[in-house]
Amino acid sequence: MKRQNRITFWIAILALAPHIPTAAVADLGKADVTEENSRTSGSNYAAWCSRNRIDCKVSFKNSRLIIDDGDGITASQVSSIYKEAICRQYRFGIQSCFPSQYDKDFYITYKSNSGSEKTAQITIKHQATADQFQRDLEIWFGSILRPIGPSLKIE
Repeated sequence: MKRQNRITFWIAILALAPHIPTAAVADLGKADVTEENSRTSGSNYAAWCSRNRIDCKVSFKNSRLIIDDGDGITASQVSSIYKEAICRQYRFGIQSCFPSQYDKDFYITYKSNSGSEKTAQITIKHQATADQFQRDLEIWFGSILRPIGPSLKIE
């Protein structure tokens, strides 16, 4: 290739470079629902906390899982997360739930600021809300929730 043609070729490439999509500058614009500086949805969740089922608000902000207006915890403090579906609805003394009526209990075991291991319970009743919360929890934690069983590392 002649020198003049090579220069013309590189000028053409450089002129087109800003129009070539790259992963580093691409985003989904108006479709983005994540909160700033996070990958979670930014939603606040109405839930029940602890075994006593006390009303609470759960959110993911600044890479922290936060209950009400507390300081929250980071994902690095968490050692395990377990989810359980429980029917707490009774009719005539018999459990009476359709699968969508089960409470979804999330148990989060973490290391507290004092260094002790603690477990928190977050309960969400509404199925679609529990599904969205679980997706946010998995994104925040960096791992999907799996049924308890043999430990298999899936790559």
